[in-house]
This record gives sequence, C-alpha cells and structure tokens, in this order.
Amino acid sequence: MFNSLKGISESITNFFTKISNWFTDLINYLKKGFWVKLKEFLIGLVVPEDDYFTNEFTEIKNLIEEKTHTDLDFINSLNLESQSLEPITYEYNGQTHTFTTFSFVTENITYIRNAISFVLWFFLALYNYRQLLYLIRGSSPIRSGRGGD
Repeated sequence: MFNSLKGISESITNFFTKISNWFTDLINYLKKGFWVKLKEFLIGLVVPEDDYFTNEFTEIKNLIEEKTHTDLDFINSLNLESQSLEPITYEYNGQTHTFTTFSFVTENITYIRNAISFVLWFFLALYNYRQLLYLIRGSSPIRSGRGGD
C-alpha cells in the first residue's frame, strides 16, 4: 500500500512538473520568439522595402519624361537635404553676376524653420478650432463679421 501511494504521489509530482515545464517553455517562447516574430510581421506590413521610394520616384520620373519628351535628370542632382544653399549666378554680357548668396537664409535656417512650423501649427489649430465650433453649434462656421451666413 505504501508503494502504491508512493507511485501515485510520484505520478502527481511528474504531472505537475510536466505542466510547469510546459508553461515555462511557453513563457520563454513568448518572451523570445513570438513577440519578435510578431514585431517583424507588423513592421513588414507597414514599412516598405529599402529602395521602395527611390524606385517609385524613378518610375514616375521616367513616365513624365516619356509623356512630355523632356529630360528630368537634373532632379537627381538636387541636394534637398543640404543645410547650405548655393548662390544663384547668371552670365550677362560675358560677365558672371551673383543674383543672391542666401547668406541670410543659411545663417538663420533654424529660426526660419521654426517660424514656418509655428505658422503652419497656428493655421492648423485655427482650422480645427473652427471645425470644433461647427461640431458643437451644429451650424456652419462663421465666415465673416458682416452678419452673413
């Protein structure tokens, strides 16, 4: 009888050990593998491949060149991420003249960007405020101060 009770207690212990090992393996899989695979899957759904935008831009540029019979290769030479602007020069009567040097812009580019950002945010907030008033009042937004609509 003692051996049978010992066998039953060992069976129960083995059963719970196997269940705890299974849960431990499941938790380790969720920590290491599942969430990494899920993250890679979601990134794969949203983020395009490395050269996607370059390829699309080139395709659109080629279609425009084909339809308009013009050469747009100068677009590739534009450096849109540059922090400095090249001076605009022109040649007149055999002499090279400088139209502007953009020195003011290059010296104050951070202030200019902040000012433009402020103006855009201001008009965006103003527009959304007017839309919120329209939502609350249920009538058309105020267009002018003359008592019209």
